[in-house]
Amino acid sequence: MPVAFKIRKKREGFMKFVFGLRQKLIIGFGGLLVIMTIVGGQSVILLSRLGQSIDVILRENYRSVIASQEMKESISGMDDGAQFSLLGQVDKGHEFEVQNIPRFEKALDIELHNITLSGEGEKVERLRNLYEGYRTEYPKVLDKNRSPAERQAVYFNTLLPLFEQIRNTADEVLQMNQEAMVAASNRAKEIAAQATRRMYLLLFVGAALAVIFVIFMGRSILLPLQTLTQSVRDIEQGHLDLVVQVRSHDELGQLAEAFNAMAARLREFRRGTRVRLMRTQQIVQQALDSLPDAVVLLSSEGQVEMVNRTATALCGLKPGEPVNNSHAPWLPALFKAIREGHPVQPKGYESTIQIFDHGQERFFLPQAIPILDEEKRLMGITIVLADVTRLRKLDELKSGLLSTVSHELRTPLTSLQMAVYLLLEEKVGILAPKQVELLVAAREDIDRLLHIIDNLLDLSRIESGRVRMELQKMMPREIIYQAVDPMRAFFQDHGITLDVDIGAETPGVWADPARIGLVLTNLLSNALKYTPAGGSVRVGAHPEEETVRFSVSDTGVGIPEPYLPRIFDKFFRVPDQTTTGGAGLGLAIAKEIVEAHGGQIECQSREGEGSTFSFTLRRADKPLQKNS
Repeated sequence: MPVAFKIRKKREGFMKFVFGLRQKLIIGFGGLLVIMTIVGGQSVILLSRLGQSIDVILRENYRSVIASQEMKESISGMDDGAQFSLLGQVDKGHEFEVQNIPRFEKALDIELHNITLSGEGEKVERLRNLYEGYRTEYPKVLDKNRSPAERQAVYFNTLLPLFEQIRNTADEVLQMNQEAMVAASNRAKEIAAQATRRMYLLLFVGAALAVIFVIFMGRSILLPLQTLTQSVRDIEQGHLDLVVQVRSHDELGQLAEAFNAMAARLREFRRGTRVRLMRTQQIVQQALDSLPDAVVLLSSEGQVEMVNRTATALCGLKPGEPVNNSHAPWLPALFKAIREGHPVQPKGYESTIQIFDHGQERFFLPQAIPILDEEKRLMGITIVLADVTRLRKLDELKSGLLSTVSHELRTPLTSLQMAVYLLLEEKVGILAPKQVELLVAAREDIDRLLHIIDNLLDLSRIESGRVRMELQKMMPREIIYQAVDPMRAFFQDHGITLDVDIGAETPGVWADPARIGLVLTNLLSNALKYTPAGGSVRVGAHPEEETVRFSVSDTGVGIPEPYLPRIFDKFFRVPDQTTTGGAGLGLAIAKEIVEAHGGQIECQSREGEGSTFSFTLRRADKPLQKNS
């Protein structure tokens, strides 16, 4: 048994060496190369033979034919010259002699050096001898000293027979070479026919061998690759239980074995991942359930992925269901805002969501945060509903208490104000300088307290909705100058430049004249307080698509970035920026008034560089909604 195993291993090793992928490729492409080499070599040989045959026709026999034809024509010309001499035109005969003798001798010389056929040499030698005799007798016919009878006797007895023999012999040489050309042409045709037959045979054999090599390559290389490709696609679809059959021991077989090992590792990894995923999901669910706030996780397609117990109890949401208005009317709006790239952050009690829990009214502050991948693509959305019911009630109690206290304090403060004014007017007696100083200080404090109380009362009325905005069409220039003109002298006294910049063709806006003026006055007052001498303040108005944006920019001390989110809160003042007077209510009142107009107010600032407060009012050339 061990011996048989060793023999089988040796045979497998031999087969692996002989039929490896590299050897298969060498066999396939090498065979095609051999076929191409054989076909090309045969083509070169056959074309060479055919070229040689054509060269014989064109180079050797054709020259002899031309030379023979030239000799026939030139000897005929010489004979014509002899006949002209016999007729008495000896000079014309000499012309024919001069023209044709060099032609004949040149053609004869070409033929003497181009003898290629059997028997052609004897005929050419005979032709030369005949020409020498003809050349010897020819001058006698042209000799004027001889009598016409003698010249005629020489011509008819000697010269004419030699002429006929020369012409016939040249014609025989011409016919001999023409027959040789015909034979060479026939041989060339036969070689071409043989070459065609051989080429067809070689092409057939080459095509058959190429088909055999292609089939061999396809079965041994392409088919296993197609099987592996399909297996990879099945793995991509999640079919990790797939096993590829290993049918060879070459590189493709090794690749199949590695593929099976990879699939086995993936199956193990999937089992371990499922366990960890389930454990992680349970931990996350327990963590979410432990939170007092309602938490909802949505997919990027708008499907509920996870919810905690609080969200299920309040809204009836369950994992796996799509965003549905029937469960939570506020949920689609939050999802849409995130999909459009607008994170939802809590802005105050005005953005709370009202939910009835077992008949009890509760208020929640929503916050929606997008979950992004490394490429900033949306993967999901986290929504948190913070329960602010108790805080809202405390805030309402605080607002009610401030309103009540303000009402209760206003009457005695008014009485104190009247009493101080009467004392300062010395209606009850003359005052000492120290008494005047104390009463002036008391009057300023009373005025400041009354101003704070008036602001608190206004804020309370606006928040409760008891103040109705009397909106009417106003031009931005009118609004700005009504606020700027009374304060221009204060800016000049402090050495601050005050500029107005109103965009061309800025349309009118819907505004309450009294309330909107208070907003600009508060913003200008803050700019005056926090801008040092030599600085500048710019008030402007510019149109936007649906609104007109008003702005107040200064070059003052600016606001540190950490305090910007709280700048519009009630009673908030930036630390280390203490100024005379003010209780931190001006910006809060401005915010409530602007939002009551249906606009928005915001602040942009850099510490040490200045601040820009801007707010929007709806354009008067746009229709005003009924609920505004």
